Amino acid sequence: MIMSIFSWFKSQLPNRFSRKRSGSRPADASQRERALRLESLEERCVLSCAAAPCWLQVTLTTTDLAGTPISSIEPGGEFKLQASVSDVRVYPDGFISGYPSTAPVGTFAAYDDVTYDPSLVEVDGAISYGPVFDSLRTPDAVVFATPGTLDEIGAVSFSHAFTGTPSPASLFSVPFTADAEGVVNFSLNPADNLPFNNSLLFGLDGAVPIEKIDFVNATITVAPPSVQDQIAQLTEQVNALVSSGVLNEGNGNALISKLSNAAASFTNNNDNAGINKIEAFIHQVNGFLNSGTLTADEAQSLVDAAEEIIDSTLE
Repeated sequence: MIMSIFSWFKSQLPNRFSRKRSGSRPADASQRERALRLESLEERCVLSCAAAPCWLQVTLTTTDLAGTPISSIEPGGEFKLQASVSDVRVYPDGFISGYPSTAPVGTFAAYDDVTYDPSLVEVDGAISYGPVFDSLRTPDAVVFATPGTLDEIGAVSFSHAFTGTPSPASLFSVPFTADAEGVVNFSLNPADNLPFNNSLLFGLDGAVPIEKIDFVNATITVAPPSVQDQIAQLTEQVNALVSSGVLNEGNGNALISKLSNAAASFTNNNDNAGINKIEAFIHQVNGFLNSGTLTADEAQSLVDAAEEIIDSTLE
């Protein structure tokens, strides 16, 4: 297996990132047919492999910039689309005959296409490939050539040819900006620039059959924060002023109680009462400004956030 990997790697060096062929050959036509059968399942969050048990799982996740998974974001917000790969075979299924159970396992190479709606989100930076996948990384210019598609994105873990790779292993991360409200579906499809972009597993002499790959898609909703979320964020601002000693606990509690009462009113669909409580919050903030408890900047930050809450309820 190790020797076959080296032979495969050597064969890939010429024309690795050449443009895709027209698909006139029988092998290309077969590939397109198999890809279309997978695409018909894209409404599901998990595209279970057609021939269970699966051998390779490719998982997409949307995260904040710190890497914490998220399912929603505000318009104008930044997030990442991350992909991981896992060798999910159960020995000896999916291994060549005689391959030792103690020999290297994991994903040696993984390439895929990812589609999304470019009217809702856009790529906002370079690809970061996982440290394990350090070779034959598809260049950004190739991946980003077509808006709405991450084309043939992937890489090879050549440096781990003798040790195998962990499962899951980070494959790539792409930064995005949310431009417009809506539900964004990031959908995986098999790579079609074959055999150059075959997905490979240690202990498997040849490409992973498409029907043995489990594609786990990701969805993120782009929407303004709810009134409750806005109140929670404003409450955090007040708590931060208390923690820093700008406000004492009594002053902080006076402001937070008004926000809590406003949240309860909005929850009960009593928007007028909720607005009145937010206005009472603003009035008290101005009182702290006049007494010198808050600086102009501190007070203005609280007032701006409170007024945004009122505006959102009137839209």
